[in-house]
Amino acid sequence: MAAIGSEISADLFHLPILARSIQALRDNVTRFIVAAGPYNDTQVQAFLAHLHSASNPTSGRMRALFRVQVPVESYPDIEAACATFTQVLSQGSSLPWTLYGKVHYRDPSFGSTFSGQTFAFEMESPPMSCTYEAFDMSEAPLHALRAALNVPGDSTLECLGLWPVPPL
Repeated sequence: MAAIGSEISADLFHLPILARSIQALRDNVTRFIVAAGPYNDTQVQAFLAHLHSASNPTSGRMRALFRVQVPVESYPDIEAACATFTQVLSQGSSLPWTLYGKVHYRDPSFGSTFSGQTFAFEMESPPMSCTYEAFDMSEAPLHALRAALNVPGDSTLECLGLWPVPPL
C-alpha cells in the first residue's frame, strides 16, 4: 500500500490519482506511508494502527505544497531560477513560512497539458497554538509568496495541499 500526497507528484512520476483531498480527512497526519505487504496483512495493520495512535495532529506546525506555473520564456536558466526561489523561500526571509526541502522543476516536455514552466516546493509554518481543525487552505501564505517570488503577472501560484506536521 502506498499513498502519495499531491497531484503534481503523481504527474511527475506518471502515477494514477486514486483519491483527492486527503488533507481534509481528520486522521490524515502524513503524506507518505509505504508498507511492504497487502493492506489486510496483520503486520501491515499493526504498523498502520501504531502510526495512527502515535501521531498527534496538534504539533503546531503545518506544511503546504505549492505549485508555480509561469510562461515558458520567463526563466531561461532553470538552475538559476531554482536557486533564486530557494534563496527567497529559505529561512531568514521575510516570509511567514520557510522552505522545507528544495524547489523542484518539471520539464514541460513530459506530456503535461500546461506548456509553460512548473516549479513546486513545500513550505513549513512556524509553531502555532491553533488546533488542526482551525487550519484551512486560506492559512497558506499565497499573497506573501507571490510578492516575494516576483513571478510574472500571468503566472499561477496554487496551494495544492496543507497538512499538519506530526511531532517527532
